[in-house]
Amino acid sequence: MKILLKDGIRYLPYKYKDEDELERLLVEHSEIIFGADSVTFPKRKIKARSGIATIPDGFVLLINEKKWYILEVELASHPLYEHIVVQISKFNSAIKNQNTRKKLIDVFYDEIENNIQIKYKLEFNKITKELYKFLSDTLNKDPEIIIVIDEQTKELDEVCEGLPFRTTVLNFETYQREEIGVGVHIHSFDTLKDYVIKEQPQPRKIDKTKVKGKEYSEEHHIKGKPKEVLELYRTIDKFCRELDPTAVQKKFLARYVRYAHEKNIFCCVHLQKSGLRVWLKLNYLDLESPPEYVRDVSNIGHWGVGDVELAIDSLERFQNAKFLIQKSFEENK
Repeated sequence: MKILLKDGIRYLPYKYKDEDELERLLVEHSEIIFGADSVTFPKRKIKARSGIATIPDGFVLLINEKKWYILEVELASHPLYEHIVVQISKFNSAIKNQNTRKKLIDVFYDEIENNIQIKYKLEFNKITKELYKFLSDTLNKDPEIIIVIDEQTKELDEVCEGLPFRTTVLNFETYQREEIGVGVHIHSFDTLKDYVIKEQPQPRKIDKTKVKGKEYSEEHHIKGKPKEVLELYRTIDKFCRELDPTAVQKKFLARYVRYAHEKNIFCCVHLQKSGLRVWLKLNYLDLESPPEYVRDVSNIGHWGVGDVELAIDSLERFQNAKFLIQKSFEENK
């Protein structure tokens, strides 16, 4: 157990009651976490006024950098895939519609116009005229994602790999004074600008050195699977590795086996008792007359990296589908 020691006094980890409690603390300290030029829009102020059905936990606007972030606040004890990937996938689908983005711009504009503190901050940062144009220019760019969580886990690492935008993970912990409780406390958290400066995370990646968790092996995936499924897995595994024996790398994650050409992922395989689910980094719309076992999952939450999913339940089907795996390899190497 991690503890903090201040002037000889022990502070013990505090367990948040729910995500709302963590979110309230985040909003309270938002200027320290996201920067003095940041504006935070909590979900409760945006959802009702925007009319958008699926809204994340909030948004962060960086004035000087003209960037906007989707904010997700999570507890590590909760199912992260269902909370993050599904939510972000639905919102990503929504904001592809320009009318939806305009709704967000309108709500942000109204919120700023009716908040004298935010207006003063914009004036201080020399955004005094053409506020609507400033918001339009900013929100018409792709957003980035900030995930604030009380503990980083291996599952979070995998979740971040499947997200559609560049993702930054910030840890937020609270410690309570021993024998007194949370009434006397210390917060420990990452800050957005310090994180970006020190780590320089690449698009759709997080700093894996900061994520502690379980390492997985092949046994984790093949245990309890039927012989026929194992034969399918061995066949596709051999095919992927032989596409370039010196450069293709295989990694075992919690839900799937990932294949990459150097650092470029091209195939992910999930073993089921009924067969394999395979995800490829292809554009479904570019495929000519795809068969029924191939589907577009670009707007559907799924485990693997890639927008095209294959349901492989026989060696014959694999033989018919392997050209798609090779196509994904060629386009992503």
